[in-house]
Parts: sequence; C-alpha cells; structure tokens
Amino acid sequence: MEKQPFNPFEFLTTPWAGLASGQGLPPGGSFNPTDVQDLDRRIQELKAVEQWLSLNLNLLKTTIQTMEVQRGTIAAIQSFTASMGQPPAGANPKADGGTPDPVAASAAAAAGQWWETMQGQFGQMMQAAQASAESFAKPTEKPAKKPASKKSVG
Repeated sequence: MEKQPFNPFEFLTTPWAGLASGQGLPPGGSFNPTDVQDLDRRIQELKAVEQWLSLNLNLLKTTIQTMEVQRGTIAAIQSFTASMGQPPAGANPKADGGTPDPVAASAAAAAGQWWETMQGQFGQMMQAAQASAESFAKPTEKPAKKPASKKSVG
C-alpha cells in the first residue's frame, strides 16, 4: 500500500468533509462523542483552526489599515499640492524654460516652513516626554512637616 504524502491541512479537510454535503460528522469509529480523548483531540483541532483564522483576520485587518493610511496620505499630498497650485508630478518646473515657476517656488517654501514647524512640535513633545519620564524616575522626597503654629486670638 502506497503511503500518502504528509498533508498539514488534513485535519481541516478530513473530519469536516461531511459537513459540506450536509451529512454531519463522519460516523463510526473515527469520532466518538462520548470518548473524552476524542473530544480533547477535536477541541485541540478546533483551537488550532481558531488560532489560524484569528491570525489571518489580524493580518487582514492590518493590511486594510495600512492601505487606508496609505490612501489618506496620498489624498493629503494631492490635496496639498493642488491647494498650492504646484504642477503635477513630471511637469516641467520652469514655466518658460529659463526661469523657475513662482508657484512651485512658493509651494516649496511653504512645504519647508511646514516641515520646520512639524520638527519644532516634535522636539517639544520629546522634551516634555523626557521631562515626564525623568520625574517618574526620581524618587519623590517628602517635604518636612512644619510644626503646628499657635493661632492667637486677636
């Protein structure tokens, strides 16, 4: 008798082959619903399928989110360039062949200012985060208690 090659997905197809045709689980000796060992084996198989499906679902969600971010970024760049009046990619940056296009120059200057502003904000956030982390790292000193003063009635 010829041995079949190893199929790692056999546990997915063989026990559940009858479900597609409406016959239910295979009858007879292959699965005994009252045998604890068979139930444990079936539970482990189903958990493996669940983990595999969860992994694929997470990968699918991550792919969708990545593509949404990519789409949003491209739309923002297109909107930014359209609002600046910058010619589309691949267009000649010099309007008359000799002098630079003033619209492109102003768009480049605005983009440079935007970048500097973003870097400044990022630097401020990093300084605040570092100061916060340092304050958590230092042990807090308890202030010395002041002696209670006597109030005079006057």
